[in-house]
Amino acid sequence: MVPLSKKALGGCNFIPAPLHNTELLAKKPIHLSRILFKDAFACSSFYTFFILFNQVGGQDNAEVSVTKEEAINFVEKVLELHNPIAAVTKNPLEFLQELHKKLRYSVPFTNLSYATKAGLQTVDPKQKKDLLFRQQGGLCFDVFPLIKAVFQHLGYKPFLISAGIPSSRTRVTESHVGLVVKDITYPGSVHLVETGTRHPILQPVALDFSSVSQEYHLGLYPVRFFKDGPGIVKMCSPNNDDNGFSKIKFEGEKWKVLITYRLLQHRSTHDCYNVVNYLAKNNNDLPEVRNQLFIFGFSQGLPTSIVGNQFFQYSKNGLNKKKRTLRNDSEIIKTVQEHFPQYSTEKLEEGLTFWNSVRE
Repeated sequence: MVPLSKKALGGCNFIPAPLHNTELLAKKPIHLSRILFKDAFACSSFYTFFILFNQVGGQDNAEVSVTKEEAINFVEKVLELHNPIAAVTKNPLEFLQELHKKLRYSVPFTNLSYATKAGLQTVDPKQKKDLLFRQQGGLCFDVFPLIKAVFQHLGYKPFLISAGIPSSRTRVTESHVGLVVKDITYPGSVHLVETGTRHPILQPVALDFSSVSQEYHLGLYPVRFFKDGPGIVKMCSPNNDDNGFSKIKFEGEKWKVLITYRLLQHRSTHDCYNVVNYLAKNNNDLPEVRNQLFIFGFSQGLPTSIVGNQFFQYSKNGLNKKKRTLRNDSEIIKTVQEHFPQYSTEKLEEGLTFWNSVRE
């Protein structure tokens, strides 16, 4: 394996090791909660997490069966990018940029996939693949292992990395998973592919900047990436409000931390699915997923989201925003299908039945 470059890791030249092979998990199970939770004392059962993280291991794609033919069909028929293997060979960075944009436009970030009348439930690996191929998306833990498998068939060198969203939104540390692709522009180069969040990033981010990245204008707001120690990269947006988010000060302005990426902690497909299975049974630990419907995607090329009974759509430059309150379930279903027609009435009714019960 080619190690990540010192530039990408902030001056530290390490090969990312799978988390389940570390001494911490092998010999010190009493500290497992610190991996999943920000507060070890918030863990209700050390045994739960010992079982959770000792189930990981084995081949990274053991639970994701994506054939080369399926990968090419997905890229050509769903993403509408033709002759992908030849394109990767000719110019891997240029094609990665096209892949990134098409994935963001085509695959929404949503919790709808997991909602049933009885509550939030996980879906089996075959269903996860079907949801991706039908452009119904899901959460990062389900979508990124599949995208990783597709990228591998195209000739890229992708891997999953540990990541997390702010503690003000969840007490779960492993609340996100990132996807990076290495060796695109030179041996050891690293590009972040972030299509599995509510933040509309439309291009891969080269992580070879020294400490602060260029400013990316993503439609809704600008973001920068900051290096905060070896292998730690933080996605931030400007925000001077005292709203509980961690802040980084840069050129006299405060930038709130949206996502923290840990490049040295490699995640496996098993890791991702085990976290999803845990959160499905303990969904109070990630209240945003449990409390209301959300769909973040693009409609007619514009950033579009539906959160609970609120509809938002932004202009391409992010300066203009449409906002509308949806008065009832019928209006929510109509609006979702107007902008995201891949979701059936039956599925929406099923999900809304659950979320209505949560509010009661």
